[in-house]
Amino acid sequence: MSQAVQELLSREARECVRHVDTVFVKGSIMKQRIYTYDARHEGVDFFLNKRSDELADQEADKYTPAIWKTDQDLIEMRSHITPNFRSTFQRGLDQYLLGNFKEAAVTLEEADWIMIETVVADGRQENVNAIGDQLLNRNINQREVTHHRKRLGDGPSQALIEFIKENDYKAPALPENPPWDGVRQLEKK
Repeated sequence: MSQAVQELLSREARECVRHVDTVFVKGSIMKQRIYTYDARHEGVDFFLNKRSDELADQEADKYTPAIWKTDQDLIEMRSHITPNFRSTFQRGLDQYLLGNFKEAAVTLEEADWIMIETVVADGRQENVNAIGDQLLNRNINQREVTHHRKRLGDGPSQALIEFIKENDYKAPALPENPPWDGVRQLEKK
């Protein structure tokens, strides 16, 4: 989500989103922070599904901003977002924004790996239990295994790593704004 949307959220909701990049949207010269709300639906045993529509509606009428930390379904959907993952990702993002691309890539790869380990350990993702040991063996790089790692890992970390690699681990300088100041130009809207 854009910074403009993030700013409209309640304080409680803003605490649940994660800054994942800062960009210039194509055609704009205004820096824009990009955020995500991390949630998975696969492997989640939705508590709300066990309620009648009437009871679910009654509960929905009682929602407050505290829902982000108290709703069983929201908590379950975010169980893969551990404090270790968040702090590791934040360190990687900080290095990326500073232009320390080599350090950022190493740290973001670790954040991605933490998420993969968390999801595999949880054991509720489809097709993971059968190859869980292979997924956690960094020496195995078969197509199916790497495909599952990408699917289970952290998309924002993977996107930043890809951008870093495309730039040969060096922060690019934009012609309008040299040197790197933690903002990248998006090529598409």
